[in-house]
Amino acid sequence: MRILVGPACFAIFGWLTATHLQFRTGQMVGYALVGALFGIASVYVLSLVLAAVNSKVSVKKARTAVIKGFLLIIPFAILAVLAEMVLRWNAVQAFASVGLMSAGGAAGLEMVKISGRQMVNGIVPAISAVILTLAWSVGAPFIVKLLKLV
Repeated sequence: MRILVGPACFAIFGWLTATHLQFRTGQMVGYALVGALFGIASVYVLSLVLAAVNSKVSVKKARTAVIKGFLLIIPFAILAVLAEMVLRWNAVQAFASVGLMSAGGAAGLEMVKISGRQMVNGIVPAISAVILTLAWSVGAPFIVKLLKLV
């Protein structure tokens, strides 16, 4: 059940992003679906990267560590909802980026508990999270253009 937390939070981030655009309801649902798919892809990409740099750790254990790390996105999703809906701030991308970076760091800490390799498990998840954050931030405008065509 915990595997759904990260994708659900990114679905919220996608939906909140779509509320600022002139989208119809179907397109907003599509953007939330894109966010959920990005969350799933992020979990699996980070799991594969951590399993690759920790040769003695299976992909399943790495995925468990990443899923535990992605629980840290929950407060950022709640803050994004409050900021967007109550305070009327346009800050969803910031909360999504910080949440993803924090989740990557937390996943690295979970891997340290499993494998004990502090340096590798501190740096690699951080770099991976930066790349995933760039993919989310840069990819969002392209997804918007695609959904406007639909």
